[in-house]
This record gives sequence, C-alpha cells and structure tokens, in this order.
Amino acid sequence: MEIKEKPYPYLKNSTIEKESTKLLESFSKVKGQEMIAPIPIFDIIEHLGYDYDFRKDGLYEDKNILGGLRIAQKKVEINENLTDHEGRMHFTAAHETGHIVLHVPLYMEQMAAGQLEISNNDSTNDILCRKDAGFEGNKKEPEEWQADKFAAYLLMPSTLVKKAF
Repeated sequence: MEIKEKPYPYLKNSTIEKESTKLLESFSKVKGQEMIAPIPIFDIIEHLGYDYDFRKDGLYEDKNILGGLRIAQKKVEINENLTDHEGRMHFTAAHETGHIVLHVPLYMEQMAAGQLEISNNDSTNDILCRKDAGFEGNKKEPEEWQADKFAAYLLMPSTLVKKAF
C-alpha cells in the first residue's frame, strides 16, 4: 500500500514538552526513582520497547545521516561516528525517541485504517535523521523540528533546569 501523505499535525511547544514530561514521569515511576540529570536516554529507549544499535555500515557511511528509526523492527540506529561526540549522540537518541512518541502512533493509526503497511523488509516507512534536516540545517520538515524540540525538552526538563538555577 502506498502512503499518500504523512499526517504530521502542527504541535505546539507546550504539547511537545507535555509529551516529554509524561515519558519522564512514566520512566521514573517504573524505575521507582526521581529523575535526575543526566537523563538516561538509552534506558528510556528500552523502556519504550525499542532496541538501539550503533552503525557505521551502509547508509551510515554518510556522516550526514545521524540516526534512524526502524519502525517495524522497533530499533533506533545511531551513526557510530557520534560516539566521540557524547552530547550529539545523546541528542540524536533523544530525537529518535521524539519520533517514537510523537510520530509512530500516527503510523500505527494509518496501519489500523489500512492506509499503510509496514513490513520488516521495507525501509520505506523508516525515519532517517540527517544533520541538514533539523535545527542545524535548512530543510526543516515538521517531523524533524518536532523531534528536535522533544529531544531538548527530554534531555533538559524544565523542572531540572529551574532547580539548577
């Protein structure tokens, strides 16, 4: 089946922040501990039922490809070149988490309605994140800046930032 248009609605910053806060609260409740910095983003990815993998082969030979989300495989992929850039690596992982929380449910709705088919062998519906598509670039697709905002709110929750100051 062919997808006609990806249904990325406009999301207010407050909505994106609320979703990141809900995720942190859910994670904290399961862990039975208060959330403190640094935010354990890779543990949060696993909390959501996803695996993660560091890759340097195939399309990840392109340093512009920072990460990707394999929806059918429930896997976050991070370009291995980022392991030397811890902040960028964590932001990319949080960005992919933003796609999981904000955008995967839209894909699932389309699948349930028979408008979209996602298979393990088809990369058509994977989400690839490029350096030139987010805050750093000029190709700001709605899903990319939404995932960037989510990552910022997730890694620097307002409550922790306010406590620090």
